[in-house]
Amino acid sequence: MHTRPIPSPHPGKWRPLALVATALLALFSGRELRGQNNAAGAIDDKLLIVPVDGLINSKKSSSTISKVKSWLEREPTINWVIFEISSSGGSHDAAIELGDYIFSELRNKTTVAFIPDGAEATGVAVIPALACREIAMGPKSRLGAGAAEPGSVEEREKARMAVELYSERRKRSQLLAGLTVMPARETVYSLRRRAANPAGRYVFWYQADLNNSDPVERKSEYHTAEKILGRDEMLTLDQAKAFEYDWVRYRGIESGDDRYKSLLLEMNVILPEESVFVVGRGAIKKKNLSGQGLVDFLNHPLTRFFLVLGIILGITIELKMLGTMVPGVIAILCFTLLVSGGFFPESGSLEPTTTWFEVALFLVGLGLIGLELGLMPGIAIFAITGALLCFGSLIMIMVPSTAIPGGEQLSPKEAFLLISSGLGAAAALFFVILRFLPASVSDGIVSKSSITGVPDADTAEDSRREKALLLGKAGICESPLRPAGIISLEDGQRLDVVADGEFIEKGERVVIREYTSTRIVVSRVEETG
Repeated sequence: MHTRPIPSPHPGKWRPLALVATALLALFSGRELRGQNNAAGAIDDKLLIVPVDGLINSKKSSSTISKVKSWLEREPTINWVIFEISSSGGSHDAAIELGDYIFSELRNKTTVAFIPDGAEATGVAVIPALACREIAMGPKSRLGAGAAEPGSVEEREKARMAVELYSERRKRSQLLAGLTVMPARETVYSLRRRAANPAGRYVFWYQADLNNSDPVERKSEYHTAEKILGRDEMLTLDQAKAFEYDWVRYRGIESGDDRYKSLLLEMNVILPEESVFVVGRGAIKKKNLSGQGLVDFLNHPLTRFFLVLGIILGITIELKMLGTMVPGVIAILCFTLLVSGGFFPESGSLEPTTTWFEVALFLVGLGLIGLELGLMPGIAIFAITGALLCFGSLIMIMVPSTAIPGGEQLSPKEAFLLISSGLGAAAALFFVILRFLPASVSDGIVSKSSITGVPDADTAEDSRREKALLLGKAGICESPLRPAGIISLEDGQRLDVVADGEFIEKGERVVIREYTSTRIVVSRVEETG
């Protein structure tokens, strides 16, 4: 059934109100950064700061893109992405890759290129800067062409097309954008408009455009033309000129550690500090300062170095003084702190570095070392395998198991160097401490003898007497000597000994050839007849 709407008795009565409501809706629904009250935005809005420093090569570009993607997956409510650029060049292709990602993939975010005080975004680094929606510059910063522009003509032409495309969308002069990567083909002039214009305060012409313009019309619309570039010159802007040419919107930015807070105030972005993240650092202010601060402290490379030092030194001293327990407890405590910190991601990281597999691997390595020393002395293969497992597991504990970027996590090479340094320092300290340590313990009581079964020598005279009594005595091997093992003397006394230059099987007769403060050396008794 066809129906017709009921006509209003005053068809034009509400039209002005409707137009006003539509205009207000359009005004307040926009997300322009300038002029909006960001404090009234979504409570969960967040901001990400991405440092881009050094030469922009393929690795740097891919890494930066990967980090931003990881952060956006982790924090979907990030709506502002600030690229803090301090770079003077690199690869055209890498810079274009990063610029295209910013321009295309982050088109729904508010992107800002921030060049801090004294820094520069020059050479190919200007490409990702111009790809951003807004540009912020600190005092004494520069933006534009570098001192030297390597690369082929084809690479430069490709870069020129990219920055002109970015600038067309960003309402910046395409002519000036191209001159940051390609030299001027002729003299370039700036002309300031006499009247305000949404397109900007200036227009920029080549010499030919100036010559072909109507002088009367040009004089009525613009002030006197000013030469800004000669032929074959390229464009580099300081903060003042970039602001004058409408490239930079934010410039009242402090330098130093407060630059981020100053930048956010200039941008009129009002967010809690725990909602502002810096790649490689995490939130400017942690939500749980005590917990996250402890994790960051335990994961710091210097802290990990001392924990590794405590683990190795504690185990070594405990093996030297079996039964004292104190060095072993210290080693267990250091290992517990090491893995406890690794079980939680540090600030700016998306994953922890430690898993239970690595802990189990370390314990297996310790078990093999204990098996070698306690049950199968002299075989050596168990001790070597166990030491390698312990060393490798410590490296794995400090390195993330996947390649998710973020934070200041150690690479495998850095972890290897850290643990090797800890091992070397522990060895040096052990030999220093060895001078002040008792040789061993017996039933929990420290003694001065390092040989199980040998009575304590309280005096040098007693020691010499014991040496005279033991030298030349014969015994039977109660375990294989490979080269260390146990023998039993004819009077029933059991001694820990070392074979002299060869393995000796269990049950063979041996004789004591040497007795020092650290070991007893025996050799096989040759059968006669």
